Amino acid sequence: MATPGDKKQLPPPMPYESLPDYHNATSSSAHFPYDRAPQEGDALIGSDGHSEKFNRSPKYKDVWATVLFVVHLVVLVLLAVAGFRVDLPPASARAVQGADPSVPVGDNLPLSTLYGLIAVMIFGGLGLTVAYFMALERYARHMIQTSFFLNTAISAVIGVFNLASGAFIAALFALLYAGIHIFMYFAYRSRMDFARVILENVTTVTKMYPGTVITGILGVAGQTVWSIGWIIAAIGGARVIQTVESDGVKYAVAVYLSFSLYWTSQIIKNVVHVTVSGVFATFYFTGISTADGAVVVPVRNPTLKSAKRALTTSFGPIAFGSLIIALIQTLRGVLQTIRRNAREENNNIMVLAATCAECILSLLEGLVAFINVYAYTQVAIYGKSYLEAARDTWALIRARGIDLIINDDLTSGVLTMGALLIGLANAFVAYVFLYLSSVPKTKELEVIAAIIAFVVAFAQFWVLAETIRSGVATTFVCLAEDPIALARTKPDLYEKIRAAYPTSGVASDV
Repeated sequence: MATPGDKKQLPPPMPYESLPDYHNATSSSAHFPYDRAPQEGDALIGSDGHSEKFNRSPKYKDVWATVLFVVHLVVLVLLAVAGFRVDLPPASARAVQGADPSVPVGDNLPLSTLYGLIAVMIFGGLGLTVAYFMALERYARHMIQTSFFLNTAISAVIGVFNLASGAFIAALFALLYAGIHIFMYFAYRSRMDFARVILENVTTVTKMYPGTVITGILGVAGQTVWSIGWIIAAIGGARVIQTVESDGVKYAVAVYLSFSLYWTSQIIKNVVHVTVSGVFATFYFTGISTADGAVVVPVRNPTLKSAKRALTTSFGPIAFGSLIIALIQTLRGVLQTIRRNAREENNNIMVLAATCAECILSLLEGLVAFINVYAYTQVAIYGKSYLEAARDTWALIRARGIDLIINDDLTSGVLTMGALLIGLANAFVAYVFLYLSSVPKTKELEVIAAIIAFVVAFAQFWVLAETIRSGVATTFVCLAEDPIALARTKPDLYEKIRAAYPTSGVASDV
């Protein structure tokens, strides 16, 4: 049992412990009694005695955004119903005839081979994904370095190929990208150990709470259900378009359908992110290291509790931030249509204007998406409104922008490399399975099987990758907000992070 005097034995301050214009009054460690282990609910109390961190009675935020989202869904349903109730013109109402049975369509796979191929695709991708993340937990630094070398090599090969083909502009950009990667490797070396420790901790927590992975899987399932529902609504919308004469109404329906697809898809993804972030924040602030090195979290069902907050009190901020991204994506779609029409009419000035505007919106979308990742982490921890979370995230970027961006880049690089490698490996496994089977083989069948296997494994990997990214973002925000909380609850992990934290932007050695 620790004694009050132990407060003087805390590790020395970390470089990110004092952040100018950022370190705020929400730190839970400022007045916490270090002489006892925390109980469930301790992390709810901030330094001011009433911080909203893990508030047991959180208030609904940005309710207007929730209401607007529900109204938008009602309008979408009404649009679909109206579309299926209208009578189409005779030319549009003709049913699509079935294929001529006299035309050969090729040999079908035997059911046993088809089922075996499906099993190989699914379980092969799952096994490869699990193996990759197990390796990431043990060899994070080596895999981060490998991701740099692989990206550089691929860019260089593409550049040489384009150069040999006479595509000098494309070759210049590819080789320039490879050169930037080489520079970034030397500039980032001093920060790789920090990213390694963060990734190792995140993969460990993910194994402790498989509910985070299940949350990602449910997110994929929810996205699939929404895609099916949206397709039905889009068919109804298309029927409406065929029955109206006003071009303005037709365009408005098409734009609304696109906007609905973007907004709801963003919300599904961000609900998963906020849920997972809540779990990692719970581990960070309440998990206590035991004598045998394990970490005990005195919170029952943290994943379920975090999901409840994401779908209720924090749903408004999620809808608000997702709305901004959806509006930008919709405007980009409109500009793409304008550009295509202008190209067909040989209006080069309009093509140039639309291209420039789309480029600006693309950059804006990337910036907002980047801010949203960390703003939603603030929402998960504190239950803030979207604007409050975005404001504090901007303060975090101003205070620790370089660290945040580099850490995000290192993590994204190793995950992107993993997604591509696992997809290609699963495609190879499916190809080998077909090669060893006794069924007649065609080039088309092999290509289709390989593509499907790649997509399946890529999707499986990215479910877990998004969980890892959410964990990395949450851990970084928690460290910036309250490093002493980690020193109090998990001193060994604190020491690892303190030792790995970079002191300079460019390393002098590896």
